Amino acid sequence: MNFYIKFLGKILSEIVPFKGKKEGDLNKRLDYTYIKRFAIKIFHLTRIRKFFGKLSGFRTVYDLLEDYYSKNILIRLLAAHIYGFNNIHVSPNQHRVWDKKDEIFNKLRTGETYSDRNFNLDLLDLNNIGIPIKYFDNIKGSFNSFLFKQYEYKHKKVIEAQEGDVIIDAGGGHGNTAFYFTTKIKNSGKIYTFEFIESNIKILKKNFDLNPDLTKLIEHIKIPLWRTSDQELYVIDDGANSMITYNPPEKHSKKIKTISIDDFVIRNNIQKVDFIKMDIEGAELDAIMGAKETLARFKPKLAISVYHMIEHYYEIPQFINSLNLNYKFYLDHYSKWPSESVLFAIVE
Repeated sequence: MNFYIKFLGKILSEIVPFKGKKEGDLNKRLDYTYIKRFAIKIFHLTRIRKFFGKLSGFRTVYDLLEDYYSKNILIRLLAAHIYGFNNIHVSPNQHRVWDKKDEIFNKLRTGETYSDRNFNLDLLDLNNIGIPIKYFDNIKGSFNSFLFKQYEYKHKKVIEAQEGDVIIDAGGGHGNTAFYFTTKIKNSGKIYTFEFIESNIKILKKNFDLNPDLTKLIEHIKIPLWRTSDQELYVIDDGANSMITYNPPEKHSKKIKTISIDDFVIRNNIQKVDFIKMDIEGAELDAIMGAKETLARFKPKLAISVYHMIEHYYEIPQFINSLNLNYKFYLDHYSKWPSESVLFAIVE
């Protein structure tokens, strides 16, 4: 019942037209711009219908979340999906930083660029913010990994990679998350970064060449993760939005065989897994289903992207919880847009 009260309270509070605390605010808000925004919010309220059949799932994950901060983030995310992310600041701290993005990004740019059919990238020098790493990437990837630290949960509970950890980095992209993890594990541990998209691999190799001292900690795996191994799927090579699918797409496709995390761990005789990060364009639930034995054996910390499909907000924690491994769940959001919602889980 608490979830429904919080949810409806947030939805209704956002359409109250006059929320000024001072007497003079009423006149300021009685202008065309404000009335237009109010009308747009009323129109957006019709989007609530698509959530009616999913509210029981969201209630389940709300009850699973361990702290007030995570529960509040979930409610704000739902409100943002209804009213629009430009109208709801899910994580106000992220908005404040993003408003200064040009100022911060200019400190990192070297002036060198790289372009192909999928990307227009800058060579970024993180030495200017105290991190001895150079690599080609866009502003979003750099902000998320190194400034927002989207794979760290730091509120009352701290969940993060640590020195000596063995990490599965599912969704390596251009290498920014693998490089970020090297700053956490120091000169020990190991990072297995999974990236199979050829256009991403081309840039990943360039970035590895720029950081030879770090690549000794990173092993690149060119196979997609899935619930089962040796499943043939189609690849859609679309840069940062690349994915795998059962159905043959119209263009930019080829077939590739998958591997499960459980089989990868067994075949490579990996003796421990401490942290699993996933951002694999909607394949997260399938990949975590292929990690049941690894979760049971090692109980790694988890940082799983849940924003690619609205159902993943509750289906992924429900699946992990069904394994009865005593995972505790937390949620955070790291952008001004629908992307970058991360579910954290830890066994204490």
